[in-house]
Amino acid sequence: MYELGPEETTLVTGPASVVLCSGSAETLGAQLKVGQRIIVRSWKLLPVEVPEHANLDIRLGEGASIEKIKGSTIPQSWRSVADEVTASKMSLVMNLGGIDSGKSTLATFITNKAVRAGIPVQVIDADLGQSELGPPGTVARCQVTRPITDLFRLNPQSMYFVGDTSPGGVTDDVIKGVKTILDDVRDFSGLKVVNTDGWIDGEAATEFKTHMACALRPDIVCALEAQNELSDIIAALENHHMQVRRLEVPTVVKRRNREHRRELREQVYHKFIRNATVRTVQFDWVKIEDRFYGSSSGLEAGDALLRLRGLEGLLVGLADEEGRFLGIGRLTGVEKGRRVARIRTSVLETVRRIKLGRIRLDEYGRELEIIRNESRS
Repeated sequence: MYELGPEETTLVTGPASVVLCSGSAETLGAQLKVGQRIIVRSWKLLPVEVPEHANLDIRLGEGASIEKIKGSTIPQSWRSVADEVTASKMSLVMNLGGIDSGKSTLATFITNKAVRAGIPVQVIDADLGQSELGPPGTVARCQVTRPITDLFRLNPQSMYFVGDTSPGGVTDDVIKGVKTILDDVRDFSGLKVVNTDGWIDGEAATEFKTHMACALRPDIVCALEAQNELSDIIAALENHHMQVRRLEVPTVVKRRNREHRRELREQVYHKFIRNATVRTVQFDWVKIEDRFYGSSSGLEAGDALLRLRGLEGLLVGLADEEGRFLGIGRLTGVEKGRRVARIRTSVLETVRRIKLGRIRLDEYGRELEIIRNESRS
């Protein structure tokens, strides 16, 4: 049993579980219930705050840790902007920040504050490389009607397949994906929270984030920065008359290396392919959409057979006749004689379009490589 006194916070780094046994506690704006079990994933950090007194049952897995500190980990600027969003009944908020700056944590906090104020929320996760709501390489959306502790625990209601973990070469497709997802909920009367990726350095990143903001027209942009690293982006946004709120990066944000971020992506891949089976898809009945390997338009069946040979393990997006995204799949093989592809997927609906990505996975959902054009030359 772990006891916390007035205005204390325990920082739990997963893999771990937390159960509130008595007293009161909250995490990221979500009030915990006595007996409620919270799962903390590997490489994720969860702050559990106690206003007066609480007893917690905390179980730690391999590599997990726990730390007790005084006070809250939520910056005052976060509380102020969450109050502004809920009081003003804003319709769209866009989060910006570098890698490991707390964007997903901020999205969760604002979402919880809005839900507790009686405002329904749509969360749109457009962070291709560290998506928590949908598979890496996708833009995903889910409506939230009750407080949450981890976007990973939600099930997306719609997704858009981009197929890359880096936005650098696919900026137009990312913006198109977010706009497509938002168009699905254009009549939604609550709050929409858009979480973006951590690419912030250089002129191209500034142009990308500015184009996205101009396309979405958010009520406010929440800019998370530690040392003015978003100055160029903020200046560009303000030149377009955007309302920007500069927010602090929490001092206890979990810093991860490249390997840790890859492992987090693999947790999400596994979530979407764990119950998958191998399906056979006839090339004569589908359209192949390829923007990475030589053709931006749909491929004929014969071209598709040649294009996909040697790409076993490729992550692909599967869609119906109208282009509605159905889910992801992993290419396991191509049979030239039968003119079919074998795809391991959880999708049960009829597939009429296959969109090729750049990510190759092994049979367990572990990343093998991100294919760049030069590797196919």
